[in-house]
Amino acid sequence: MDFVTKRKYDENKTVFVGNLPFNVKEDDIRKVFEKIGKVATVRVVRDSETGMSKGFGFVEFANADSVMITLEQQCVKTSTGRELRVKPLLKPKRPKKDKSKLKSKNKTSPLNPKTASALRRIDGKKEKKKSDNELHQEPKYTKPKKDMGASVDKKRLVQQNKKKKMKAKKVQKKRRIVSEILNK
Repeated sequence: MDFVTKRKYDENKTVFVGNLPFNVKEDDIRKVFEKIGKVATVRVVRDSETGMSKGFGFVEFANADSVMITLEQQCVKTSTGRELRVKPLLKPKRPKKDKSKLKSKNKTSPLNPKTASALRRIDGKKEKKKSDNELHQEPKYTKPKKDMGASVDKKRLVQQNKKKKMKAKKVQKKRRIVSEILNK
């Protein structure tokens, strides 16, 4: 829709035109596209303060066949040799809001009773239900941290013992070989 004239344009008969010079006039664009087909309207998007072109605009043809011919060319040359980009006019489709995502946001709210019951779980057991005032005062549940120091130390000891055993086996093997050689 053109907000100045409040006129709706037919999407099937309109093309987007890019790479326009900043000092372009609607009549210049009309002359270029009249070679392809009858032009109904030309709109150049301009800066509201300076009145200069923003570098793009729209051309509405009298029939949809002219749009197809224009789009096949992909770029149209002006009399000055400048190539204008031509693309189909597409209405931007807004993605529909996914209602399941909106519901899931509510589920993660600490004020939601379902989430609150999940927060009250400790070690797989449920505590008795608390009032809303108690829930608001209670901090969010976090899993207790494991004491990683003890398990890391235990793993190190096991690895050290394995290394010692391997060294001891190698030493015993070498001693056996040496004793066999000396006994011969």
